[in-house]
Amino acid sequence: MKNYSLFFLLALLLLSCKSNQNASDSTSGEEKAETNKKQATDMKFVNLQPPRTDYKVKEGQELRYSFTEHASVGNTGEFEIVDPSIIEFKEKALDYKLKIDESAGGIRPAGGDEAKASFIFVAKKKGETKLKIKELFRGEVMEEWVMKVVVE
Repeated sequence: MKNYSLFFLLALLLLSCKSNQNASDSTSGEEKAETNKKQATDMKFVNLQPPRTDYKVKEGQELRYSFTEHASVGNTGEFEIVDPSIIEFKEKALDYKLKIDESAGGIRPAGGDEAKASFIFVAKKKGETKLKIKELFRGEVMEEWVMKVVVE
């Protein structure tokens, strides 16, 4: 009896998966592209991810570029905004790999400053600008990207 119940449940599960797959297959490529575009514009922030270099955002959206920073070793980053009236720098956020409550008197040990750093920008007004980002090692440029940002 248990074998029949198990077989019945598996058959029902397979049929359910197949009908969901057929329903998603009926969505046209244009409909999927439009849905993806709408989701992208509804997002509060956009991750800047090289090698992609062209971005379209809405006014008020945040743009974020993340990289590994380890200042005591020499891994840092910098940026330049060609037209800061279009997008402006908001802040640099650091998420340290080694979690220490410095507010409670904890001391960050030497070499304990490795972090995920994020440059956060805000789209201020409609227009087009370029954002230049460099990742550095001991002052030498290791990676450099120029990204075109269009604010709609």
